[in-house]
Amino acid sequence: MLAWLGMDPQEYVVVWNRSATEALKMVGEWFPWSPAHDWQPPHGTPSGGVTNSSVGHVSKCGGKLHFKQADRDDSSHFVYTRANHKSVLGIGAYAQDKGALLSCVDEAGMEQWLNEPPDDHNGHIYPSSSSSSSSSSNVTYSLVAFPAKDNYEGVLYPLEWVDRTHAKSSQHHRWLVMLDAAAFLPTHALNLSHTPADFVSLSFYKVFGYPTGLGALIARKESALLLHKVYFGGGAVDDATAQDVWRILSPPPAGLQDGTVNFLGIAELQFGFELLLQKLGGMQCLLDLGIEPQEERAAALAHNVSRGFITVLRHKRGSKLEPVQLPIGSVRASLGALSTFEDVYALVQFMQDTYIDKDPPAALYGELQAAGGAAGSQASNMTVQEYWNSKCGA
Repeated sequence: MLAWLGMDPQEYVVVWNRSATEALKMVGEWFPWSPAHDWQPPHGTPSGGVTNSSVGHVSKCGGKLHFKQADRDDSSHFVYTRANHKSVLGIGAYAQDKGALLSCVDEAGMEQWLNEPPDDHNGHIYPSSSSSSSSSSNVTYSLVAFPAKDNYEGVLYPLEWVDRTHAKSSQHHRWLVMLDAAAFLPTHALNLSHTPADFVSLSFYKVFGYPTGLGALIARKESALLLHKVYFGGGAVDDATAQDVWRILSPPPAGLQDGTVNFLGIAELQFGFELLLQKLGGMQCLLDLGIEPQEERAAALAHNVSRGFITVLRHKRGSKLEPVQLPIGSVRASLGALSTFEDVYALVQFMQDTYIDKDPPAALYGELQAAGGAAGSQASNMTVQEYWNSKCGA
């Protein structure tokens, strides 16, 4: 883990959990949100969740960020890109519930905000080795969240946003970064010594295909100490008593992990890292074999624009299949090192049999049928790992 992400064990901790989603939930739930100056706690939470009325000011998704002067120093902000995983957007529910200000921006809006000079040129405190939770009472904390890679369109967002966000910090207002790396890490290298995000979320099955139910929150130690964790379970405390529920929370990462971690899954990661870093030649080999994210995005968008609806067969009443018109979208399929020709063929055959509109899948299906002949007899027995080895010399 240390070598894979370029982590300094003196600066970062690995908090094991079930998924990238849980890592994002942990940050949203435990972040030290400070409410807007005119915010009043709602009397009750509606059944559908929090509403815009429960926060002082809410900005619509768009370009330039608009912060009121009265809110700049003593109110927490949750700034997030429009393109984000739902699990990242879920952090906003916690921020909103605590009275923090929400700002949803596109890429241009984020760039414009980051290019603006900070309010306090002389009061920068980030990074600071002397920062600690004991001295944080007079500091307001805000959070910027963005994906390293958009898991839908494949857009890569600038990792330099991490340092530029930190540069917005002042003596009394500190900006932290939540980097969603779940879609980025399967095909790209991330070095936290160069990209010092405060929090990073990831899922291992997206990288190796196995094991499921195992993820991690990578956190800077000084940032992890700012998290306000209330519940504690086995292994999360150094000591606790039944009277008054007195406890001493263990330092991170143990204090942020409740109960027994998936130690069998953790032990199995060594085989995934061996395959990725040694047999496959590392992340650079993956990049050399893949198409550019911009090409992938352009192909997906071009297809979506050219066609508005697709017709699919669904069970509508009883067991009878009937055609149903649905808005067109995209199908994302992930291949791993051990995927075979038959895996891809089965997916295309499923789409061929299920969708009435067979163009463009029919073209690809035809190519696979042709490849499955004389030329494809060898390919059908070749795994992706073997193809990698043939191309990368591993």
